[in-house]
Amino acid sequence: MLYLFILINFIWLILFFRRRYTLFFISFFACIFIEPFFQKILDPTFFGKTFDVYGFARVQTNLIMIVFLVFANLFSKFHKIIDFKKIFLFSIFLLFFHILNSILSINVQTSVIISAVSILGPLIFFVLILKIPSEFFENKGNIVFIIHCFICILLLLGLGMYFNNKSIAVDGEFQRSGGLIWMSNVTTQIVVPFFPFIFFKQNFKYKKFLRPLAIILIAILLVVSMSRTALVVYSLLLLLIIGKSNNTFRNIFYISIVVSILLLMLNFIFNINVFDSFAARFFMDGGAIETISQDERFTVYKQSINSISQHPFLGVGIGNFNLINERGYTNSHNIFLNILVERGVLGFILLLNFMIYYINLNSKIRTFDKSKNEIFRLFLFGFLAYFAIGMTGNDLFISSGFINGWGTYILLFFLAFQIHSAQNITKDIKLNEESH
Repeated sequence: MLYLFILINFIWLILFFRRRYTLFFISFFACIFIEPFFQKILDPTFFGKTFDVYGFARVQTNLIMIVFLVFANLFSKFHKIIDFKKIFLFSIFLLFFHILNSILSINVQTSVIISAVSILGPLIFFVLILKIPSEFFENKGNIVFIIHCFICILLLLGLGMYFNNKSIAVDGEFQRSGGLIWMSNVTTQIVVPFFPFIFFKQNFKYKKFLRPLAIILIAILLVVSMSRTALVVYSLLLLLIIGKSNNTFRNIFYISIVVSILLLMLNFIFNINVFDSFAARFFMDGGAIETISQDERFTVYKQSINSISQHPFLGVGIGNFNLINERGYTNSHNIFLNILVERGVLGFILLLNFMIYYINLNSKIRTFDKSKNEIFRLFLFGFLAYFAIGMTGNDLFISSGFINGWGTYILLFFLAFQIHSAQNITKDIKLNEESH
C-alpha cells in the first residue's frame, strides 16, 4: 500500500512539471484527502491504547508528501512576487517559532511530528504554488472548477466511508459522523471555505454536473455531522451571499425549493427525519441554551484557560492538548483557545498577523480591480467562515488519531491565489504607467 501512495504522489508531481496546473491541484488535494486512509492501513498502532501515540508509522505518508514537495521546489523556477521579503521573513520566523515550541513542549516527539505535518509541509506547498505563473490564476473558471472538484472528492470519500461503516453497524442505523474524518464536524470546517463558490456565476468544466453534486454532498455532510455550529455558519453564509446578489427574492424562492427537495431526499437516504433530528440537537432537554450550557466543551475551556496561565508564551507544545485535559481531548474545540494553549501568546500573534495580512490583501485586490470584487468577496467569506466554525471546532491541523494539515493547506492555497492576483494587478498598473 505504501508503494501505491508513492505512485499517487508521482502523478501530481508529473502534472506539475508538465504545467498541467489544474490537474496538478486536483490530484494533489485528492492525495492529501486520501492520505489518512493510508495512515489507518499502514500503522498497526492506530487502534486501542496507542490510538493517540504518533510515531514514524503514523506519519510516513505525510513525510513522503513533504519529500515530493521539496523535490518539486528544487527543480522549479521562482517568479518575482509582491511582498516577497515580508512573506519570507514571516515564514522563517514561523518555522523558528515551531522549532522552539517543539523543543520546549511537554511531548517533543508529538510536537515535532505535528509541526512537520501541519506547518513545514503546507509552507513548502505554498512556496511551490508561488512558482506557478500568475497568469494561470487569472482564469476564474479554472479556479472554480478546481474548488468544486475538491468538494466532490473529499465528500465522496466521506460518503463511501459512511455507507461502508453503515453496512457493518447494528441494523444499519443512522450514524452521526459515520464517515469518520471525511464526513464529520471536522469536514464541515474544511469544506466551508469552498462553500461560497458554489454560488459564483462563472462557467467552468462540467458545471451542470459538478455544481448539483457539490450541493447534494454538502447537504449530506451537514446531516451526517449534525453540527449545530456548521448549520448556523453555512446558513448565515447562504443568506449573506443571497443578500449580496441581484434578484434576492427570486433566489430565496429557488433555494427554498432546492432545500425542500434535499430534505425529502435525505430523509429517504438516511431513513431519519432530518428536521426533527436537528431540532433535537438544538432544543433537547428543554432548550438550546440549556443544551449548550451542558456541553462538555465548557469544562475543557476552563482547563484550557488554566493551562494558558501556566504556559503563557510558548504554550504546552503543538499537538499536546490531550496531555493537559482530564478527558484526553485532542483539541480544545476552539481554534483560538487551542492555539493559545499549544503555541502560547507568540503563536496567537502569528495567527493574527496571518489573518490581518490575508484580509488586507483581499481588500486591496477588490479595491484596485472591481472585476475581481465578487470572487474575492467569496474568498473572504470562506476564510472568515473557517474561523467561525473553528470557534467550536478544530485547529489548523487535525490530530485525532489521523494526522493532517488540511486546514493549513487550504488557507495557504487561498492566500497564494490572492498573492498571484495582486501580482497581476501590479503588472497592469506598471504597464499603464509606462504607456503614459
